[in-house]
Amino acid sequence: MKKNIDDKILLKNIEEGIIVVDNDGTILDINPKAKELLNISDDFECKKYYELFNEIENDEFHQIFLDAVKYKEFVRKENIKYKRELNDDRVLYVTSSSIRDDNGNQYGVIISFDDVTIREKLKQKNSDSSFIFVGLVGFLCIWMFACSIWLNAENRISSTL
Repeated sequence: MKKNIDDKILLKNIEEGIIVVDNDGTILDINPKAKELLNISDDFECKKYYELFNEIENDEFHQIFLDAVKYKEFVRKENIKYKRELNDDRVLYVTSSSIRDDNGNQYGVIISFDDVTIREKLKQKNSDSSFIFVGLVGFLCIWMFACSIWLNAENRISSTL
C-alpha cells in the first residue's frame, strides 16, 4: 500500500534548511529550519527572493541562487559564510540545484543548507594545534642540539651525539 505524502509535510520535517524558488524569483517555500538558520520571519509567501534577502553582506549566499538559475546543469556544493546579525556569523554547507519537470524544463531552484559552524571551528582548532605541536617539536630538537654542542664545545662532538 503506497501512501502519498504532502510536499509541505516533507519540507517541514527535514533537518536541513530548504528554500524553493521558481524561475521568476518567487519564493515557493521555506522550511522551519531555514527560517531558524537564516533568522527570517514567517511572511515570505509569494515574495520575490530579493525582497526577503536584501542584505549586502551575504553576497556569497545570494550568488548561489543566481548560479543555480543561470547554470542549470551545475550543482554547487560548498561551505559559505552567512551573517545573521551583527556578531552572529555562521558557516553553512550549501547545495544548490535546479528543479525540473518531467520534460526536462527548469521549474525553479532548490537550495539546501546546514549549519556547520562548530565543525569548521573544530577543524581550525585542530589545524592550529597541529601547527603549534610541530613547531614545538622542531624547537625542542634545535634546543637539544644546541645544548649538546654547548656542553661538548671543549671536546670533539662524538658520533653518538
